[in-house]
Amino acid sequence: MEKEHLNELKKGKDECLIRLASEIKKNGGNGVVDLDIIYFLNGIGGSEFQIIARGMGIKIKEEYPTS
Repeated sequence: MEKEHLNELKKGKDECLIRLASEIKKNGGNGVVDLDIIYFLNGIGGSEFQIIARGMGIKIKEEYPTS
């Protein structure tokens, strides 16, 4: 049971990060700073959980050296 919960938490975390990255990319960003991943256990014995991923999307400017 514990291994199953850990797998679900990892899957949920990955989904949150993919959604966050997609939103940042959609809005022209290519990086994230101040990333927080928050886990909440709900229900009797932690039978349900919520995962929140939040961060600030940024646009990193690429600079190329000049000769």
